[in-house]
Amino acid sequence: MLLRISCALAMGLVVGCSRHAANPKNVVKDPVCLSGGNAEVVIAPRAPSSVRFAACEMTNFLSRVFGCPVPVATAPSEGKTPIFLGASTWNEAAGVTTNGLVRDAFRVRIDADAIRIVGIDDPAGAGILASAPKTDMPVGFSDTERATLFGVYEFLERYAGVRLYFPGEIGEIVPRKDVLQLPVTEFSVAPEFTVRNVYMQGDGEWYEPEGADPHTKKAARKALSWSRLRLQTEYIPCCHGQCRNGFLKRFGRSHPEYFALLKGPDGKLHRDCEPLMRNCYKSPSYYYLCQSSGMWDALYDDAVRYFRDHDREVARYGHVRGWKYIDVMCEDGFRPCQCALCKAAYDNSQPHGQYATELVWNQSIRLANRLKAAGIPGYVTQMAYTPYHNLPKADIPDNLLVMVAERGPWSNGCPDKRARDDAEIRAWAEKCGHKVWIWNYITKWSGLAMPGVPQMTPKAIGAYYRAVAPYIFGAFAESGSDKAIYQYLNYYVFAKMCWNTRTDVDALLDEHYRLMFGAAAPEMKSFYESLEDKWINRVAGNTVDSPVGPVPVPPNDRELWMDIYSTQVIAWYDSLFDRALAKVPAGSLEARRLAFFRREFVDPLRHKADLVSVESELKRRSARPNRSVIDNGEFDSLDGWKLETSHGSGTMSIDRDVFVSGGSSLKVAMSNHVSVVQSIPGKIVPGRRYRLSYFLKTENMVPLNKNGQVSMEFFNGKWQFFPRGGSDLGTADWFHRCYEFTAQDLPKEPAKLPIFRIFFTNCKGTFWVDGLRVEEIVE
Repeated sequence: MLLRISCALAMGLVVGCSRHAANPKNVVKDPVCLSGGNAEVVIAPRAPSSVRFAACEMTNFLSRVFGCPVPVATAPSEGKTPIFLGASTWNEAAGVTTNGLVRDAFRVRIDADAIRIVGIDDPAGAGILASAPKTDMPVGFSDTERATLFGVYEFLERYAGVRLYFPGEIGEIVPRKDVLQLPVTEFSVAPEFTVRNVYMQGDGEWYEPEGADPHTKKAARKALSWSRLRLQTEYIPCCHGQCRNGFLKRFGRSHPEYFALLKGPDGKLHRDCEPLMRNCYKSPSYYYLCQSSGMWDALYDDAVRYFRDHDREVARYGHVRGWKYIDVMCEDGFRPCQCALCKAAYDNSQPHGQYATELVWNQSIRLANRLKAAGIPGYVTQMAYTPYHNLPKADIPDNLLVMVAERGPWSNGCPDKRARDDAEIRAWAEKCGHKVWIWNYITKWSGLAMPGVPQMTPKAIGAYYRAVAPYIFGAFAESGSDKAIYQYLNYYVFAKMCWNTRTDVDALLDEHYRLMFGAAAPEMKSFYESLEDKWINRVAGNTVDSPVGPVPVPPNDRELWMDIYSTQVIAWYDSLFDRALAKVPAGSLEARRLAFFRREFVDPLRHKADLVSVESELKRRSARPNRSVIDNGEFDSLDGWKLETSHGSGTMSIDRDVFVSGGSSLKVAMSNHVSVVQSIPGKIVPGRRYRLSYFLKTENMVPLNKNGQVSMEFFNGKWQFFPRGGSDLGTADWFHRCYEFTAQDLPKEPAKLPIFRIFFTNCKGTFWVDGLRVEEIVE
C-alpha cells in the first residue's frame, strides 16, 4: 500500500487519472450533435497565450474533421454550440472551474447547449507560446501551465477520432465526419506521472524542410509535438547541480579546499580550481568538488537565499506556482577526491563499485535536515548515480527527493540487468517511504550512436513503465537521435503511459498501424516489430563472449550491415513495403505514408549496408578515377608500416593467400594493446575533405574486458577515430570500412607527421587489412 501512495504526501505531486461522471444515476440523455454548421470555439477576450493556442488547435482540427471552417470568437453567437475554452465568466457561471484540479489536470463538461474545457493555465504564458499575427504557436519547452490545451487534445482524440503521432499531414489522423455525437457528461483527467520528460531537443535531422515561415522551423515543430504529447509543464532539476552555482568563480581563490584534490597532467595532486587543472577542460563550468569540504555549507547558504527569494517573488507577483527545489547532484563522470577526509569516507566494500555512497548521501541528508530544522520550505534533489547509487544507512528526510538513474526500457534485452535495475528502484522507494522518479536512457549517443538505424521500441517502453509505475512519480527518458522521426512512436507510447500506466500498448499500436496504413497494417506491423526486435535483442542487448564471461558490446558496422541489417533483411523490408503499397490506392494518404517511411527508415539502412559491401566498393573504385593521396591497395610489402606494442605482443606480415584484390594483404596476429602505423608526410592538406576506405577481415578477435575494441585512427594535429568507440570483434569475412573527415592543421613538430594507425586494445586475435585508400573528396 505504501508504494501506491504518491510522493504527493510529501510534495503534492499528481499520482492518478481521475474521471468523474456527471450523470451518476445513469439517466440516458439525447446526445449533443456537433457539426461544422453549429460549432464555435469561444475564448475570453484576454485569454492567456496557451488558451489562444488551444483555440487554434481546436478550430484547426474540427475544421478538417467537418470539412468547413469552425470559427473562433470572443463571445458566444446566437444559434451556435459554443466550445468554451479556459477559465472565463461563462464557465464560472456554469460551475465549471479549476477548483480541485492539480497541475496539468483538466475538466470537460458536455451539456446540450455548450461544451466546456477548463484547466489551469499560466496567466501570461511567457516562455512557451508566442503571439503571431493570425495564430499562436509553441516555440520552446518551459514550465508554463497549459492544461486547457491538454483538455482540447483529449476531446479531439476521444470524440473526433483525431490522433497526433507527429506534426504534419503524414503523422496526423483526422477522420472526416459530418456530425459528432457527443454524450452529455462531465469528467476530469490528471496524469499519473508529474515528470513526463524526454530530450526531444537533442533529436537531430527533422523530417520536414524548414522555410521562412516560423511555423516550419524545427524548434517550433518540436515544441508543437511536445505540447500535443502532453508532456510535463514542471521541471524538477536533478542534473549535476553542484556545478551550476558558479563555485569556480566564487570560491576558486578564496576556498580552494572546496575543490577535489586530483592527479594532474604532471602526475602530482592539485585542487581542481588550479590553472593547471582548468586547462584540462573545455568548459570553465566543468569541475569537481570535494565532498568532505565546507562547500556543502556554501550549498546550504545558497539554498536559503534561493528559497527566500522565491517566497518574495510569490509575494510580489502572486501567480508564481509550483514547488521549489535545489539540485545538489555531483558533476558527471565523478572523479574521487584524494584528500584524507574523502579517502577515509570511501567504502570499497560497496556492491558494484559504489564507493562514494555513504559520503554523498550523508552530506545530502545533512543539508536537507538543516533546511527542515530552520523551517525553510523547499526540496533538495539528489540522484542515485555512479559511484553513489546504493542505499545509504541513514534515513532519507521527506524534503530530500531522490531520482534513480537506470538503463530503462532497452534493458529488456538483458534480463539479469533489468531485474537488478527494477529492484533498485523499488528499494529506493521503500527507503524513502514514497515514490521516486527516474532517469532512463533511450538515446543513440555514445556506444549506440549508429546513424541510419531506427531505434523504434514502443512495446519495450510500454512494458517498462508499466512495471515500474508503482514506485515512481515520473521519468526523464534521455533520448536523442540522428533522425527525429526514429523516436516518434517511442515518444507517443511514453506519453500515453505517463498519463495512464494501464494503457493497453498492444491495442494502441494495432490502432496506429490501422489508422496510419489502412489495409497495409499487417505488413507495417511486421516491419515495426522487426525493428524493435533487432534493436532490443541484437543492438542494445548485444553481448560478446570473453575470457571473463559475456561482455555487453554494441555491434560494430560489420555486424550491423552484414548480419543484423544484411542485404537479405533489407530485401525483406522492401518486399513488405511492395506488398503494402499494392494494398492501398495509388496516390492515397496511406500510400504517401508508406513512401515516407520507406524513405526515412529503409533507404538509410540500404545506404549503410551498401557501404559495407566489398562488391559495391570494388565496383565504385573501378568506375571512378583514382584520386588517392594514399593507396596501399595491394600491400605487396611492409614498406612504411611498423608494429607498435604496449602491454601486449604481435606479429605483422604480408599474406599472399588471403586478400580482396591484388594478390596480398597485411596480416597482424596480436594480443592486448597493438597497433600498426604508417607515416604519410606531406600528402594531407588541412581543411580539405577526405574519404578513408579499407577492407578488413577478422578471425577470433575477442575482448579481454568490456573496453576491447578495434579502430582506425588518423593523427594530423589531433587524433580522429574511425569508428569512434566502435569495435570490429569476432570472426568475419572481408567487409568494407569507409569514413569521411576534414583534415586538421599540420603539427609543427617534425616527429608528429600525419600518421594512420590501426589500433587494437584490450583484445586478441588475428586481422587482415587490404585496399587502404585515402581519397580527396572533390565536389
